[in-house]
Amino acid sequence: MWNPFAKGTADIITANLRQHLVTRGMAGPVADRIRVARRQGQYAGRSVTFFRVYDPDVAAPDRGDVLRFDELKQADVVEAGWTETDGAIKFYGHELKGYGTKPA
Repeated sequence: MWNPFAKGTADIITANLRQHLVTRGMAGPVADRIRVARRQGQYAGRSVTFFRVYDPDVAAPDRGDVLRFDELKQADVVEAGWTETDGAIKFYGHELKGYGTKPA
């Protein structure tokens, strides 16, 4: 069951999310070092897993690489979105924040 007070977890990114980020323009080596913080929640009445992708070297240089979802500052988030229960990955409308993005 969804807990609105849960702080979420942090981990390495899944292969599926990594591939989506590379497709959106993130350089492969960057995608290998970033981390993702997750939190269960609701989107349009559906159970989803929200995620925030971050670079641990920027977001927490003195803490190591693990930050929870609610510990991340918006400025440290490289990409964000949610994963549907069927595994589909959805991103919010903004572009990647300068992490090896492809030129227009």
